Amino acid sequence: MRQIVLGLIVWVFGFGLASAFEVKEVTSPGGIKAWLVEDHAVPLIALNFSFEAGSIYDLPGKEGASQFLTGMLDEGAGEIDSQTFQRQRDELAFRMNFDSGRDFFSGSFQTLSRNRDQSFDLLRLAVTSPRFDPEPLERVRQQFVISLKNDEDDPQTMGSRAWMGEILPNDPYARDTDGTVETMSALTADDLRAAHRRTFTRDVLQVAAVGDIDAETLGKVLDQVFGGLPETADRPAIAPAHLTEGPKIKVIPREMPQSVIYFGHEGLKRDDPDFIPAYVMSEILGGGGFNTRLTTEVREKRGLTYGVGFG
Repeated sequence: MRQIVLGLIVWVFGFGLASAFEVKEVTSPGGIKAWLVEDHAVPLIALNFSFEAGSIYDLPGKEGASQFLTGMLDEGAGEIDSQTFQRQRDELAFRMNFDSGRDFFSGSFQTLSRNRDQSFDLLRLAVTSPRFDPEPLERVRQQFVISLKNDEDDPQTMGSRAWMGEILPNDPYARDTDGTVETMSALTADDLRAAHRRTFTRDVLQVAAVGDIDAETLGKVLDQVFGGLPETADRPAIAPAHLTEGPKIKVIPREMPQSVIYFGHEGLKRDDPDFIPAYVMSEILGGGGFNTRLTTEVREKRGLTYGVGFG
């Protein structure tokens, strides 16, 4: 929940609302809840939504299904094939993107106010009725497979995977979100339909909206887009993650001029009262960009590394 609230704050400042703003909680006639920051200065509506889903719910041997799903939702839906869907999206000038992580599946959507009804109806189709036709399925699969093959020789990807495998052996959280070349190559349309059924349910849905829309209209949009989803689905039970005990060191020898080092230890849960302060602290210390303290000290002042981060 905090993740989507942080995203909402970023949107608000992206809309230019640097002053105080009001976040309303909206409940649709069908019972779907959302946060709303209403602003009519720009004829634009942004919708962000997230499901408690992701790679930890991919079935054994089907790793990468959730990630594959992100590339298929705008490749045809309902009675509309891939080319027609893409053409209508261009004509209506809306943006739609999907992302999947270890324990989330999210979507972002922006549309001009004048195209609201038609644009949200295409979003509804993408969310509720993706087609998984053979041609776009194979095209998108090849994009993921090429990316996975490139990652096989990427030192940062190798280091991240090895680190997760060491601290969380045989745990769903240790899976790479993209799966492997083998699992991605073997996934079928039926596998993606099953992943879609596990992912898109109302009981694990969170929504936030910003822009040129009022609470009453947003309530109608929520039911329009998400009202047709099932309330719940059967999902694999996920046990709490437990780190392996004791210090561990793993070295992967490679013939390359630079070294990549990953290290870490157990952190804070999101419901810990210190989580947000620790999150802010980590961003200051080394969360990204060239102004963090680690980058300033280790790279700029000492010249010891090309990049350093903390999170």
